[in-house]
Amino acid sequence: MKHLKLILPLLFPAALTQAQQITNATYLDRFDGLFAEIKVNNRKVLLHRSGLVTIDKIENQGYFHTVVGIKNNACGAINYSGKIIAPFTFDEVKLADEDDEYEPSNNYCFVITKLNGKYGAIDTLGNVICKNEYQLIEPLNARLLKIQRNGRWGWVELATGKVLQEPAYTAVSKSYVSPYVEIENNGKKGLAKESGEVVATPEYTAFHYPGIENSPQFGYEINGKIGLMDLSGKRLTPAEYTKIQRGPITGTFTMTLPGKTVIIDAAGKVMTAPPFTSASSFGSFMVVKQQQKFGAINQAGKMVVPIAYDDIEVYTGKGEPQTPSASLQKRWVAPEPAYFLAKKGTLTELFDSTGKKLLTGNYARLRVFGSKQGAFIITQDAKGNSALLRTDGTVIIPSGFEMVVDGYSNSYLYSDGSAGAKQSEYVAIAANKQMGLYHLPENKMVLPVKYTRIEWQNEHLLNVREGEDAYAMVDVNNKIVKPLQQYGFYTAVAPDRVIETKYQKDGRVTTMTDLEGTVLYTRKNWDFKQNSFSRLLLPPGKEPDHILFTDGLLKLWGIPEENLFLNKKGEEVKFKEYDFVSDFYNGLAVAGKMDADRNGTYGIINLKGEIIYPITAADMKQFDSSLILVKSDTLEGLLKKDGSVFLPLKYKRVARMNDLPYFKVTSNKGEGVLDSTGKEVIAPAYQEVYYYKDNKIFRVISEDGKYGLITLDGKVLLPAVYDELTRNYGHSSGAFPIFVKKDNRYFYIDEQGKELPYTAAKSKGYND
Repeated sequence: MKHLKLILPLLFPAALTQAQQITNATYLDRFDGLFAEIKVNNRKVLLHRSGLVTIDKIENQGYFHTVVGIKNNACGAINYSGKIIAPFTFDEVKLADEDDEYEPSNNYCFVITKLNGKYGAIDTLGNVICKNEYQLIEPLNARLLKIQRNGRWGWVELATGKVLQEPAYTAVSKSYVSPYVEIENNGKKGLAKESGEVVATPEYTAFHYPGIENSPQFGYEINGKIGLMDLSGKRLTPAEYTKIQRGPITGTFTMTLPGKTVIIDAAGKVMTAPPFTSASSFGSFMVVKQQQKFGAINQAGKMVVPIAYDDIEVYTGKGEPQTPSASLQKRWVAPEPAYFLAKKGTLTELFDSTGKKLLTGNYARLRVFGSKQGAFIITQDAKGNSALLRTDGTVIIPSGFEMVVDGYSNSYLYSDGSAGAKQSEYVAIAANKQMGLYHLPENKMVLPVKYTRIEWQNEHLLNVREGEDAYAMVDVNNKIVKPLQQYGFYTAVAPDRVIETKYQKDGRVTTMTDLEGTVLYTRKNWDFKQNSFSRLLLPPGKEPDHILFTDGLLKLWGIPEENLFLNKKGEEVKFKEYDFVSDFYNGLAVAGKMDADRNGTYGIINLKGEIIYPITAADMKQFDSSLILVKSDTLEGLLKKDGSVFLPLKYKRVARMNDLPYFKVTSNKGEGVLDSTGKEVIAPAYQEVYYYKDNKIFRVISEDGKYGLITLDGKVLLPAVYDELTRNYGHSSGAFPIFVKKDNRYFYIDEQGKELPYTAAKSKGYND
């Protein structure tokens, strides 16, 4: 990162503040990125965002807003602040820059100039790095640029311009295996420090990345053979291998010879004997091969799976299959293996990462199955019979199943959203388009495999379906709570209360019973629907899957009366002072009164019927997950879900601003903005407030149609005094310079609120 500190001042120099005379242009246009087209003295030119320079044409624009352009048929360059760093006198200017999002210390930016056939270089402050005296100049890395003279290459320090290596090589390039410069003479490669000190003389065919980021060892190649070298240039092994890869851990390497692979340590010492035929890395483990047999070793070189198998598959702890990972880098960390599935003929064995054998058997097919409850084993014999096992070999189902179900699949439906804390203890088991339920802690099936749907109602009760339209309710021990019936359905509205709907010849009958079947309440033609309940006062994120008793009461929806509840005894409860009462949550409910024309007013009451918020609102509805929109005939406000006032009922309109935790409010005087606490950011006094998402500012229009800009914290960037206002539309360029019109004059304003030194009586038109 120390190099980045040197580069940053070059990329973002301080803005120039010289005073300039105002230039009258024929027309101005809005900024699109770093430039705006203007017409001056009957010439179309491009004005830089600084207002300090115009050019005729953009040749290139870099990552850090440095621009190469043409002016008066000559090339030059401008930095972000508008300083001309390369005067417009060159035959050619090329931009050299890099923006590495993963490693900012690799960033650089400078320009390469050409004059009379000779090349030089200039940094983003305008400092000359190299005079125009070289055959070629090119970037080398974040700290160096390479120079060519008389067909030979050397390099220069980017920050100071100091020549660190006089041109002496036929080629120099960035090394991708070491922190050095790769040098070349007569087709042979070597390595040198950035200071110019040679580490490895040019006698090598190539250098090889070993698969370990920032490794102090790497591969070297001579005549098609590879060896191991360290950063001092010392050869740690002879050049006798055909391939180098990382070993199980940093500092070990797999080296391949024709027909065999060995693992060596950082000193070049062979760690394994006899050698392997091949090796593949999986996290900090390796699957190795000797002759035609496979095994696995851990990071200590210990054999966790003996070399005796025809094939080995590797899985994570979640049951996900793994593929080899050739490199070991900080940015892409390979998962660690948890299971090795080893096959030998018809024999399949499962090992964990310690080498413990978990499972042995002769199977026609065996696979590891991953689910949200963990990994399982599915086996299949020669006759096609399947069994479900734990990874330790414990048999869950000896035969007659197909898969573990996680939610939706083509033929089954399993819903465990209401299972509560016990959700992870159960898995659904499927076979022949039917399901059962298995309890993991007790190692037993609690529901047989015969259902087409299983839906948890609470931690104890489940709805089950057989076929297409027959339903029953059972508990977690498979005790029948409600018998199988066609066309009817059951809903557990409490741990010990069930709503049952039956369809009879004379109509529908809905009852509430306890778990023993005692009928506590009956009502004909009650159009009960389990998803019918008021969500207005529900706390954020607490919405149940179906209607439940809350605060000891169950609201009866789907009946003519709008204000009827049941208590758990099955007794009707009605709040006589009100015509409508919603479901209760946290002791509160929305209550309403109707006039003779059935027009309602609404408020909030508690379980005693006491008023928490006055029964005065013409409407109350969901605003977001935590707030309620309250309306009178003409005004709006916001309530919290506890009935307290968040915004008083005084605005003509309240709306959430997209992508912002802010509110746009409208009063009789106009639009304004409040923050997430309800504090006023922009007073509601504007004809319009519009949010520029990309620039994170508000554009406002005053009552008399004038434009301005205001920040997210309410600071006025530009007062609303402009007849027209257009922001900079360039990608990632910010809103400024702003193009404005005032007093029949067009001009630009920068982020400091200063005018750029150009003005015009008109803006660019369609035909200009």
